[in-house]
Amino acid sequence: MALRTRQIPRHRWREELDSLSSSHEGWLVRVNVTSPNGAVETAARDIPLRRVSALDNGEAIIAVDVGRDATAQMTHEVLQPVEVVVEETETAAVASLIVRSADGTRTAVEFRSAMRPEEVDGVA
Repeated sequence: MALRTRQIPRHRWREELDSLSSSHEGWLVRVNVTSPNGAVETAARDIPLRRVSALDNGEAIIAVDVGRDATAQMTHEVLQPVEVVVEETETAAVASLIVRSADGTRTAVEFRSAMRPEEVDGVA
């Protein structure tokens, strides 16, 4: 499957991430974190997405919240994000969201199924 990338301008992070969160809430994701030296850590695997948020309370942060409910939730924070990219299929279905940090860390939120929300028919 060929993917195309779409970079989100910084001034649209909050709006775009809110939109992605509302249309993909509950979808199963894997969160992979690749350090600048190339080491990969899986922070979450096949866990429902709750929300991806752009926060700015003096320090830019992108928070990825996953979990089945509020009692079984994990938040992965991306500090000092410098780039947000969406990888999409040829039919504009989101395959992954990639956030790069100032230190070179790459966080990828990968959807288990790359489908457009309107094609899901109520099944997350």
